[in-house]
Amino acid sequence: MKLLDNIILQQTSPTFFIVSIIAVLLFIVIIGVVGGSKEKNDNKQKEDWVLNNSDKFKIQDDFILNFINPLSIQTPKCNKCNSNVYNIWDINSRELNLKCAECKKNYKLELIEESTVAINSISKYIEFVQEALINGNEKIREYLKNKLIYNFSSLRNNQPLIRAISFVTKSEKIATSTKFNFKLIGYTNYYNFNKDEYFEKENIELKDLNSLFFHNEVKDNIIKTFDENLSKNQITLQMPAIIFGVQKEITIYRNGLLENKIDDIKNQIKESRRISQSTKDKVWRRDEGKCVECGSKEKLEFDHIIPFSKGGSNTYRNIQLLCEPCNRSKSDKIG
Repeated sequence: MKLLDNIILQQTSPTFFIVSIIAVLLFIVIIGVVGGSKEKNDNKQKEDWVLNNSDKFKIQDDFILNFINPLSIQTPKCNKCNSNVYNIWDINSRELNLKCAECKKNYKLELIEESTVAINSISKYIEFVQEALINGNEKIREYLKNKLIYNFSSLRNNQPLIRAISFVTKSEKIATSTKFNFKLIGYTNYYNFNKDEYFEKENIELKDLNSLFFHNEVKDNIIKTFDENLSKNQITLQMPAIIFGVQKEITIYRNGLLENKIDDIKNQIKESRRISQSTKDKVWRRDEGKCVECGSKEKLEFDHIIPFSKGGSNTYRNIQLLCEPCNRSKSDKIG
């Protein structure tokens, strides 16, 4: 009993209490030093990774350019529910399987030889995503996750990564079948007509000219060249892939076309880039009249999250408020 009393007395003595507190504090300091050292080391590894792998972020840009853009330009709306949002469901070397995000109806697109660039771009992008999700350094992993434009964490276990990828079709057409018949072509530059790449030829009459640009978001210098053949009373326009998803050479029969008609066409195209006032009002209210990056309320500008040059639309979800300095530092990057 005396021994037990001595132990209890010792544990409740001021000296024992002070020693215990010091031991706990030392343990906390050691953990903090070790943790701080690890965090510092992880941050250094992240900085080195970013410095040495800056070219990898171009993989995502190329994926948008070569895969998502032509797909969103040409895919018609769902003929069951009229939805314009699709999920990418499966893909192989011969076929792309899409699923309507609303009613879950399946659509298929046959892939051709010219689809190689597009297929390669999604393969590289998925590899990039895998690295972002499984990287051993938490700092690198979180940094990469924040750079991704799709939410891959929403996937269930064992689901293919491509099923987190969705897109909004820009087409006003309604699907006539579950088999799409357009061509998915990947291009190196959507704003240049490149005769070394795949293109289609098409003839139209002058009265059908306006239908080419209806609901299309195109750049003001979209018509790169045109050749007049007065003996046949026609004009040939070279149109890059940003309009149709596949570059075209279109011959327009003049039928007495006035010389200033080309300027009218260019003005019509330029107008399509303009953000509507209603969209600006909605964005202003959503972003509370300040820069989404730094909070400034000075020199605010309406910015495309996915740049117009990379196929970004003028819709509410793709427009944000940035101050002039933040917008200039962003340049044509996505985000």
